[in-house]
Amino acid sequence: MADIGSFFTSTVVRRLIPKVSDLILTRNELLKYLKKSKCIHFGKGGDGFDYRVRSTRSTIGGSTSDWGTRTFATTQPWVKLTGAYCQYTWNLAVSLLQMHRNQNADDTSKMFNMVAEQLNELRQSATYQLAQHAYTGKTVTYAGDKSTPIDGLDDIISATNTYGGVDRSVAAGAYLRAQVNTVAKFTADTDGIGVNDGLQSMDLTWMSCSKGKQVGDSIPTDVAVEKDAPDSILCDAASFRAYKWSLMPQYRYTADAANPEKELAYATASITWDEVCAAYKMYFLNRNHLSLDIIGQELLKILVERDEPNPVCHIWVLGTQAQFYSREPRYLGLLNITAP
Repeated sequence: MADIGSFFTSTVVRRLIPKVSDLILTRNELLKYLKKSKCIHFGKGGDGFDYRVRSTRSTIGGSTSDWGTRTFATTQPWVKLTGAYCQYTWNLAVSLLQMHRNQNADDTSKMFNMVAEQLNELRQSATYQLAQHAYTGKTVTYAGDKSTPIDGLDDIISATNTYGGVDRSVAAGAYLRAQVNTVAKFTADTDGIGVNDGLQSMDLTWMSCSKGKQVGDSIPTDVAVEKDAPDSILCDAASFRAYKWSLMPQYRYTADAANPEKELAYATASITWDEVCAAYKMYFLNRNHLSLDIIGQELLKILVERDEPNPVCHIWVLGTQAQFYSREPRYLGLLNITAP
């Protein structure tokens, strides 16, 4: 350490990192949903991971004896998919000269707590970057973003891309397709039945995700296949307004009394708009089939810590290694809206 000031600064940063890590996962609607739904799993390790999914139903065979007919499964229709962890890093630099000037004994002369303020700037940057990637993943490249992004909802919830090594655009990969639909104009009533096209498309997507066009669960679950359904819908503000207009004058608010204009309800799911979500998209999510795996016990970890002589400052490189994936994208859906 350069001096006693940098020692105390380092102590403060280490003490605040767990709080900053928690704030990153609660200041965006998608990340908050994953945390609240217990879809975030810490303590992972290694360079990558693999998991299996069921590609078809088991073939049932049988044998006959004096004891009658015994049935048994004659195939094991499993496919192994692989994933790799992606690393993110963010730099935190605290000028010791500015810090000393800002730490006057008279609290009234302080402009702000420099260490806490710079950590807050890092938190905002990390939240926005992770949230962007959690939606768009590898489908969008952002200017100045040098990170290799985790898979996002646009990677997971698709029927035409290659996911986990499975080409979902061909018939052989159809078992791993998510439920994707499109509506030209949400508020239109094309067939004249009094229910707009948007609500009909939401219902179609909902039912497809609920029954999932399933060939069987890939992992044991307490939720029966025929009863599994989306528990949350995340969308952009324009799509949220289109849905809201469709309900007039009978809004269905969720129990979030502190934020009623942010969250409505659809069937048994909440529907929430997210500032980071791309325009005219509705994601039908299910907590049973999403997982954000993180290496280590905290989101943020100190990877590098050092002093710089010119200018005199203390530098931390904070980072995380994570991946976002689904074993069962067949339970997940996306409604693309051409116009509200």
